[in-house]
Amino acid sequence: VPRLFKNLNYVLLLLAFGCYFGIFNAISIVLSFLLAPWFKESGDLPLAVSAVGGSPVLSGILGVIIIGQFQRKSKTYKKWILMCMSGSSVAIVLFYPMMQTYSIGWTSFISMFNSFFLIPLVPIMIELGCELSFPVGEGSAAGLLFAMGNLSGFLFGLVMGLIVQGKDKMQSVWGLVFCLCLFVVGFIFVLFMKEIKNR
Repeated sequence: VPRLFKNLNYVLLLLAFGCYFGIFNAISIVLSFLLAPWFKESGDLPLAVSAVGGSPVLSGILGVIIIGQFQRKSKTYKKWILMCMSGSSVAIVLFYPMMQTYSIGWTSFISMFNSFFLIPLVPIMIELGCELSFPVGEGSAAGLLFAMGNLSGFLFGLVMGLIVQGKDKMQSVWGLVFCLCLFVVGFIFVLFMKEIKNR
């Protein structure tokens, strides 16, 4: 593990993974509060949380199949990571306009759009992490990425919990701005990372 922290490219990937996977976890933690200003008064909040939180599983699987296939054929990582990050960032920007429709369908759609790009990031970044860290064991390289993602999710979840409390729309907006800022930071980390295949 100490060797991993001496590998600059792996560390940049680790930080980027923490930003994206962490925000994914953080949004899951505060989702009911994020949606409350739009769906609580109508009594649709439980249905909205279930639909917006559950439907992305399907699009995420689809994204892994489609994007993963193209990524494997190209035998490259960085450009696909940046493309997926860009797609997720667009989704975060569009999240507020979709909630403004007060439609569970449209809000679920943008959540699915986000997951279509965000979920494939996980296997692609883990595989690149193994490439960058070789000859360090794949278990250590992948495990540290997941540990960073979960730690980031906990910390970002605490921050999101302070920002988004379900009282008004502006809290949700600032929560989404926080997410977008971290997405941009993660994007920058990947831009400075070099794709090196050591295996």
